[in-house]
Amino acid sequence: MGGLGCYSLDGQSRENGYGRILSAFEEKGFVTMRVEKTGEGDSEGPRCSDLTATAQFEADGLLAGLRALKSYDFVDPERVFALAHSMGPVIGSLVVPRESLKGFIAIETMGTSWYEYDIERSRLQETLGGDPLDEVDRTVREYNACSFRFFVEKQNPEQLAKAPDCRRVLEPFGNVPYTYMHQVADINLAAQWKQADMPVLVIYGTASPVTTARQSRYLADIINSFHPGRATYVEVPGMGHDFGRYESQAEFLRRHAAPHPFHTGVLDAIFAWLDTVA
Repeated sequence: MGGLGCYSLDGQSRENGYGRILSAFEEKGFVTMRVEKTGEGDSEGPRCSDLTATAQFEADGLLAGLRALKSYDFVDPERVFALAHSMGPVIGSLVVPRESLKGFIAIETMGTSWYEYDIERSRLQETLGGDPLDEVDRTVREYNACSFRFFVEKQNPEQLAKAPDCRRVLEPFGNVPYTYMHQVADINLAAQWKQADMPVLVIYGTASPVTTARQSRYLADIINSFHPGRATYVEVPGMGHDFGRYESQAEFLRRHAAPHPFHTGVLDAIFAWLDTVA
């Protein structure tokens, strides 16, 4: 279950990112399945940028893929795991109450509402930018007002753009339609995970400023509050949001297009956990 954006999971480099993770699973004899986002790769659905391509629409596609995977004669339907990254666990929370899994791996994600997370991310990244903290506070207060208008009041991009400074709320989403993000903002992760009882591994990379340790710990706390002992929280020191190796969160923000070396610590964490639950 991939992160936010419109892109295909076909042709992924096997040297970094999702491709490297898939290769590691294949080398250990796992069956792997990737479900394309609508309109991407060989998907025949509406374009990923279409207003009908909502969060629930994506979740329905993931659910269909999961059920298809379980139907294959070379797959044990009682031993299927989901691996989700970034936005993946958020959308995945709409899937897990509807289909049983042996376990779930949530990497670099969030635990609160999207609106709360968005403000926390904004403050962290503004602070890492090096501006004086009084300026950071002013900027975040302005951003908070814009974020509230979009995620809570559900203004569309045209309404939001009437305040020029509010356009930056939309910048991280690229071609993803606003209808998708409006639905994401309404997801109650606690309500979703309350309905799903399975082992869950929550991984945070300490060089990532895209989310925070607090967000990941809170997701683990949510799960354990309803299903004691089912969630395990692990940090991978020096891993960025893209699974690369970085010296710090600030270095991740300053990164260039070329990917940093893949951080194998994420694989160590995944397979150590799988040994305990598979």
